Amino acid sequence: MKEQTKARLAALRTKMNETGSGLVALAPGSHMDWLIGYHPHPDERPCLLLIGPQKEAFLMPALNAEGTREHTDIDFYNWSDAEGPVEALTLALAGIGAEKPGRVVIDETMRADFALLLIDNLPEDTARDFTPETLGALRMRKDRSEYELLKMNAGIADRAMQAAFAKIRPGMTEKELAAEIRSHFLSEGAAPAFWIVGAGGNGAFPHHSASERVIAEGDAVVIDIGGRKQGFPSDITRMAIVAAHRKVTARSTRSSSGPFRQRSRRLVQAFSPRPWTMQHAR
Repeated sequence: MKEQTKARLAALRTKMNETGSGLVALAPGSHMDWLIGYHPHPDERPCLLLIGPQKEAFLMPALNAEGTREHTDIDFYNWSDAEGPVEALTLALAGIGAEKPGRVVIDETMRADFALLLIDNLPEDTARDFTPETLGALRMRKDRSEYELLKMNAGIADRAMQAAFAKIRPGMTEKELAAEIRSHFLSEGAAPAFWIVGAGGNGAFPHHSASERVIAEGDAVVIDIGGRKQGFPSDITRMAIVAAHRKVTARSTRSSSGPFRQRSRRLVQAFSPRPWTMQHAR
Protein backbone atom coordinates (compact mmCIF):
# COMPACT_ATOMS: atom_id res chain seq x y z
CA MET A 1 0.00 0.00 0.00
CA LYS A 2 1.28 3.46 -0.88
CA GLU A 3 2.38 5.73 1.96
CA GLN A 4 -0.14 8.37 0.90
CA THR A 5 -2.97 5.83 1.11
CA LYS A 6 -1.81 4.73 4.57
CA ALA A 7 -1.71 8.33 5.76
CA ARG A 8 -5.16 9.11 4.40
CA LEU A 9 -6.67 5.96 5.89
CA ALA A 10 -5.17 6.90 9.26
CA ALA A 11 -6.57 10.43 9.00
CA LEU A 12 -9.99 9.05 8.07
CA ARG A 13 -9.97 6.72 11.07
CA THR A 14 -9.17 9.66 13.31
CA LYS A 15 -12.27 11.41 11.97
CA MET A 16 -14.29 8.21 12.39
CA ASN A 17 -13.24 8.02 16.02
CA GLU A 18 -14.10 11.69 16.59
CA THR A 19 -17.59 11.24 15.11
CA GLY A 20 -18.33 7.82 16.58
CA SER A 21 -18.48 6.19 13.15
CA GLY A 22 -17.72 2.48 13.01
CA LEU A 23 -17.92 2.13 9.23
CA VAL A 24 -17.34 4.21 6.11
CA ALA A 25 -18.65 2.82 2.81
CA LEU A 26 -17.46 4.26 -0.49
CA ALA A 27 -18.59 3.53 -4.03
CA PRO A 28 -16.34 3.83 -7.10
CA GLY A 29 -15.86 7.55 -7.64
CA SER A 30 -13.93 10.59 -6.52
CA HIS A 31 -13.96 9.77 -2.78
CA MET A 32 -12.43 6.37 -3.44
CA ASP A 33 -9.96 7.91 -5.87
CA TRP A 34 -8.80 10.38 -3.24
CA LEU A 35 -8.44 7.73 -0.55
CA ILE A 36 -6.62 4.95 -2.41
CA GLY A 37 -5.64 6.54 -5.74
CA TYR A 38 -7.92 4.35 -7.82
CA HIS A 39 -11.49 3.21 -8.29
CA PRO A 40 -12.83 0.16 -10.14
CA HIS A 41 -15.12 0.57 -13.11
CA PRO A 42 -18.54 1.71 -11.82
CA ASP A 43 -21.37 -0.45 -13.09
CA GLU A 44 -24.60 -2.03 -11.86
CA ARG A 45 -22.82 -4.63 -9.70
CA PRO A 46 -22.34 -3.58 -6.05
CA CYS A 47 -18.71 -2.66 -5.43
CA LEU A 48 -17.91 -1.04 -2.08
CA LEU A 49 -14.76 -0.04 -0.23
CA LEU A 50 -15.56 -0.68 3.43
CA ILE A 51 -13.40 1.01 6.07
CA GLY A 52 -13.69 -0.21 9.64
CA PRO A 53 -11.96 0.94 12.84
CA GLN A 54 -8.83 -1.14 12.13
CA LYS A 55 -9.18 -2.82 8.74
CA GLU A 56 -10.56 -2.16 5.28
CA ALA A 57 -11.87 -4.45 2.54
CA PHE A 58 -13.59 -4.44 -0.83
CA LEU A 59 -16.95 -5.98 -1.63
CA MET A 60 -15.89 -6.91 -5.15
CA PRO A 61 -17.79 -8.30 -8.14
CA ALA A 62 -15.84 -11.32 -9.36
CA LEU A 63 -16.06 -9.93 -12.89
CA ASN A 64 -13.93 -6.91 -11.87
CA ALA A 65 -11.60 -8.58 -9.38
CA GLU A 66 -8.68 -9.42 -11.68
CA GLY A 67 -8.40 -5.96 -13.19
CA THR A 68 -8.76 -4.22 -9.84
CA ARG A 69 -6.15 -6.41 -8.14
CA GLU A 70 -3.48 -4.77 -10.31
CA HIS A 71 -4.15 -1.47 -8.51
CA THR A 72 -4.59 -2.35 -4.84
CA ASP A 73 -3.61 -4.93 -2.23
CA ILE A 74 -6.70 -4.35 -0.07
CA ASP A 75 -8.55 -7.57 0.77
CA PHE A 76 -11.36 -8.59 -1.60
CA TYR A 77 -14.58 -10.35 -0.72
CA ASN A 78 -15.66 -11.49 -4.16
CA TRP A 79 -19.15 -12.36 -5.26
CA SER A 80 -20.50 -13.77 -8.50
CA ASP A 81 -23.73 -13.06 -10.34
CA ALA A 82 -24.92 -16.56 -9.48
CA GLU A 83 -24.30 -16.08 -5.73
CA GLY A 84 -25.29 -12.45 -5.28
CA PRO A 85 -23.48 -10.01 -2.96
CA VAL A 86 -25.20 -10.58 0.41
CA GLU A 87 -23.00 -13.39 1.76
CA ALA A 88 -19.80 -11.67 0.63
CA LEU A 89 -20.95 -8.40 2.23
CA THR A 90 -21.69 -10.16 5.52
CA LEU A 91 -18.22 -11.74 5.51
CA ALA A 92 -16.57 -8.44 4.60
CA LEU A 93 -18.26 -6.58 7.46
CA ALA A 94 -17.18 -9.30 9.88
CA GLY A 95 -13.67 -9.31 8.46
CA ILE A 96 -13.16 -5.61 9.22
CA GLY A 97 -14.97 -5.68 12.57
CA ALA A 98 -17.91 -3.58 11.42
CA GLU A 99 -20.90 -5.89 11.81
CA LYS A 100 -22.34 -3.49 14.41
CA PRO A 101 -20.82 -0.13 13.54
CA GLY A 102 -23.23 2.01 15.55
CA ARG A 103 -22.94 4.71 12.90
CA VAL A 104 -22.25 4.25 9.21
CA VAL A 105 -21.00 6.95 6.86
CA ILE A 106 -22.26 6.44 3.30
CA ASP A 107 -20.76 7.97 0.18
CA GLU A 108 -23.40 10.47 -0.97
CA THR A 109 -22.62 9.67 -4.62
CA MET A 110 -23.35 5.97 -4.11
CA ARG A 111 -26.13 4.36 -6.14
CA ALA A 112 -29.30 4.01 -4.08
CA ASP A 113 -29.46 0.24 -4.59
CA PHE A 114 -25.88 -0.14 -3.27
CA ALA A 115 -26.75 1.96 -0.21
CA LEU A 116 -29.92 -0.01 0.47
CA LEU A 117 -28.01 -3.29 0.18
CA LEU A 118 -25.61 -2.09 2.87
CA ILE A 119 -28.31 -0.65 5.14
CA ASP A 120 -30.39 -3.84 4.92
CA ASN A 121 -27.41 -5.86 6.16
CA LEU A 122 -26.63 -3.68 9.18
CA PRO A 123 -28.53 -3.63 12.51
CA GLU A 124 -31.73 -1.57 12.39
CA ASP A 125 -30.47 0.85 15.06
CA THR A 126 -27.40 1.85 13.00
CA ALA A 127 -27.24 5.63 12.61
CA ARG A 128 -26.55 6.85 9.08
CA ASP A 129 -24.79 9.90 7.73
CA PHE A 130 -22.99 11.20 4.64
CA THR A 131 -19.32 12.22 4.45
CA PRO A 132 -19.09 15.96 5.37
CA GLU A 133 -17.77 15.35 8.91
CA THR A 134 -15.34 12.60 7.94
CA LEU A 135 -13.97 12.13 4.44
CA GLY A 136 -15.47 15.41 3.24
CA ALA A 137 -13.72 17.32 6.01
CA LEU A 138 -10.39 15.78 5.00
CA ARG A 139 -10.86 16.55 1.31
CA MET A 140 -11.67 20.20 1.99
CA ARG A 141 -8.10 20.84 3.15
CA LYS A 142 -5.76 20.42 0.20
CA ASP A 143 -2.16 19.31 0.64
CA ARG A 144 0.73 20.44 -1.56
CA SER A 145 0.30 17.59 -4.05
CA GLU A 146 -3.40 18.39 -4.49
CA TYR A 147 -2.64 22.08 -4.91
CA GLU A 148 -0.19 21.23 -7.69
CA LEU A 149 -2.75 19.04 -9.44
CA LEU A 150 -5.37 21.79 -9.24
CA LYS A 151 -2.83 24.28 -10.61
CA MET A 152 -1.93 21.88 -13.42
CA ASN A 153 -5.57 21.42 -14.42
CA ALA A 154 -6.22 25.16 -14.32
CA GLY A 155 -3.24 25.69 -16.62
CA ILE A 156 -4.53 23.13 -19.11
CA ALA A 157 -7.93 24.85 -19.18
CA ASP A 158 -6.27 28.25 -19.68
CA ARG A 159 -4.29 26.94 -22.63
CA ALA A 160 -7.37 25.24 -24.11
CA MET A 161 -9.14 28.58 -23.96
CA GLN A 162 -6.21 30.32 -25.66
CA ALA A 163 -6.31 27.63 -28.35
CA ALA A 164 -10.00 28.41 -28.86
CA PHE A 165 -9.24 32.14 -29.19
CA ALA A 166 -6.57 31.32 -31.77
CA LYS A 167 -8.87 29.08 -33.82
CA ILE A 168 -12.17 30.97 -33.73
CA ARG A 169 -13.11 32.64 -37.00
CA PRO A 170 -16.20 33.69 -38.92
CA GLY A 171 -17.67 30.81 -40.92
CA MET A 172 -16.83 27.98 -38.54
CA THR A 173 -19.57 26.31 -36.50
CA GLU A 174 -19.85 26.06 -32.73
CA LYS A 175 -19.24 22.31 -33.03
CA GLU A 176 -16.03 22.87 -35.00
CA LEU A 177 -14.69 25.20 -32.31
CA ALA A 178 -15.74 22.71 -29.61
CA ALA A 179 -13.76 20.00 -31.43
CA GLU A 180 -10.65 22.21 -31.31
CA ILE A 181 -11.14 22.66 -27.57
CA ARG A 182 -11.54 18.93 -26.92
CA SER A 183 -8.47 18.26 -29.04
CA HIS A 184 -6.37 20.56 -26.88
CA PHE A 185 -7.45 18.93 -23.62
CA LEU A 186 -6.59 15.53 -25.06
CA SER A 187 -3.21 16.78 -26.29
CA GLU A 188 -2.26 17.51 -22.67
CA GLY A 189 -3.50 14.18 -21.34
CA ALA A 190 -6.74 15.56 -19.85
CA ALA A 191 -10.21 14.16 -20.44
CA PRO A 192 -12.57 16.85 -21.81
CA ALA A 193 -15.53 17.16 -19.43
CA PHE A 194 -17.71 19.78 -21.13
CA TRP A 195 -17.41 22.24 -24.01
CA ILE A 196 -20.08 24.93 -24.21
CA VAL A 197 -19.72 27.21 -27.24
CA GLY A 198 -22.63 29.66 -27.52
CA ALA A 199 -22.50 32.16 -30.39
CA GLY A 200 -24.87 35.11 -30.55
CA GLY A 201 -28.22 34.28 -28.99
CA ASN A 202 -27.05 30.81 -27.96
CA GLY A 203 -24.79 32.47 -25.40
CA ALA A 204 -27.90 33.38 -23.41
CA PHE A 205 -28.48 29.70 -22.54
CA PRO A 206 -26.26 28.85 -19.53
CA HIS A 207 -25.99 25.16 -20.39
CA HIS A 208 -26.06 25.28 -24.14
CA SER A 209 -23.62 22.74 -25.59
CA ALA A 210 -22.43 23.32 -29.16
CA SER A 211 -24.49 23.30 -32.34
CA GLU A 212 -24.23 23.70 -36.09
CA ARG A 213 -24.80 27.41 -35.67
CA VAL A 214 -22.27 29.29 -37.83
CA ILE A 215 -20.17 31.91 -36.02
CA ALA A 216 -20.43 35.27 -37.77
CA GLU A 217 -18.65 38.60 -37.62
CA GLY A 218 -19.99 40.66 -34.76
CA ASP A 219 -20.94 37.62 -32.64
CA ALA A 220 -20.28 37.50 -28.95
CA VAL A 221 -19.30 33.88 -28.26
CA VAL A 222 -19.53 32.41 -24.76
CA ILE A 223 -16.98 29.63 -24.21
CA ASP A 224 -17.40 27.53 -21.04
CA ILE A 225 -15.07 24.52 -20.87
CA GLY A 226 -13.49 22.08 -18.46
CA GLY A 227 -11.52 18.88 -18.26
CA ARG A 228 -10.09 16.41 -15.77
CA LYS A 229 -6.61 14.99 -15.25
CA GLN A 230 -5.33 12.79 -12.41
CA GLY A 231 -8.62 13.05 -10.56
CA PHE A 232 -8.95 16.84 -10.48
CA PRO A 233 -11.21 19.04 -12.62
CA SER A 234 -11.02 22.44 -14.28
CA ASP A 235 -13.71 24.93 -15.27
CA ILE A 236 -13.25 28.24 -17.09
CA THR A 237 -15.64 30.64 -18.85
CA ARG A 238 -14.68 33.46 -21.20
CA MET A 239 -16.27 35.53 -23.95
CA ALA A 240 -14.81 36.23 -27.39
CA ILE A 241 -16.05 38.97 -29.69
CA VAL A 242 -15.66 38.15 -33.38
CA ALA A 243 -15.30 41.71 -34.67
CA ALA A 244 -15.74 43.02 -38.19
CA HIS A 245 -12.90 45.53 -37.90
CA ARG A 246 -10.26 43.00 -36.89
CA LYS A 247 -9.82 39.25 -36.99
CA VAL A 248 -10.78 38.41 -33.39
CA THR A 249 -10.75 40.22 -30.09
CA ALA A 250 -11.17 38.30 -26.86
CA ARG A 251 -12.23 39.68 -23.52
CA SER A 252 -12.83 37.89 -20.27
CA THR A 253 -15.99 38.32 -18.24
CA ARG A 254 -16.77 37.73 -14.63
CA SER A 255 -18.60 34.61 -13.56
CA SER A 256 -22.21 34.21 -14.64
CA SER A 257 -23.44 35.09 -11.16
CA GLY A 258 -21.94 38.62 -11.22
CA PRO A 259 -22.26 41.76 -13.38
CA PHE A 260 -20.34 42.32 -16.60
CA ARG A 261 -17.16 44.26 -16.18
CA GLN A 262 -17.31 47.78 -17.58
CA ARG A 263 -15.14 46.76 -20.53
CA SER A 264 -17.44 43.88 -21.48
CA ARG A 265 -20.50 46.14 -21.15
CA ARG A 266 -19.00 48.57 -23.64
CA LEU A 267 -18.38 45.69 -26.06
CA VAL A 268 -21.98 44.50 -25.73
CA GLN A 269 -23.26 48.00 -26.42
CA ALA A 270 -20.90 48.43 -29.38
CA PHE A 271 -22.28 45.34 -31.10
CA SER A 272 -25.94 45.86 -30.21
CA PRO A 273 -28.28 47.20 -32.89
CA ARG A 274 -29.64 49.75 -30.39
CA PRO A 275 -28.51 51.25 -27.07
CA TRP A 276 -28.64 48.60 -24.36
CA THR A 277 -27.89 48.95 -20.67
CA MET A 278 -27.07 45.70 -18.95
CA GLN A 279 -27.61 45.98 -15.20
CA HIS A 280 -26.97 42.34 -14.36
CA ALA A 281 -26.05 39.29 -16.40
CA ARG A 282 -27.01 35.81 -15.37
